[in-house]
Amino acid sequence: MKKAFILLSLIVSSIVNINGQTTTKENCYNDYYTVFRDRGAKDVPDGNNEVVVTIRKDGECVCLMGKITVKDGKPVNDLMLLKEDATYEKFPFVPSPKYSKNEVTMQNFIHNGMSPSYLSANDEIINLFFVKYLNEHPVKFRSAPVIK
Repeated sequence: MKKAFILLSLIVSSIVNINGQTTTKENCYNDYYTVFRDRGAKDVPDGNNEVVVTIRKDGECVCLMGKITVKDGKPVNDLMLLKEDATYEKFPFVPSPKYSKNEVTMQNFIHNGMSPSYLSANDEIINLFFVKYLNEHPVKFRSAPVIK
């Protein structure tokens, strides 16, 4: 009975992975956030920059490629998403009304190659990761030889 349960669990988890479904613990936002938090990033220059856009809502997460203008060290609301045919389409970001009602303060900056979380009018949480400026993997120290 126990072996059947384990086998069933493995089959179900394989099907979930094949379908590309994610849980709140395992999603692309968490993956990008962890890497950027741990490695840090160089300063992002002003101009048009490539980004990974994470969009989270109701426990689900989607990560897309895009580009955005940075001015005075801050992203400008002109996000373009990359389509399968290599063209771009403007992302119609509308800030949540909670910002205008002073329920939430809208922050806009880039720190360690990441934007803060932006809340959209339809309750999506959006983050930007400036992937070209992510620091390289740190080189590990070489162990000393063992003396016998």
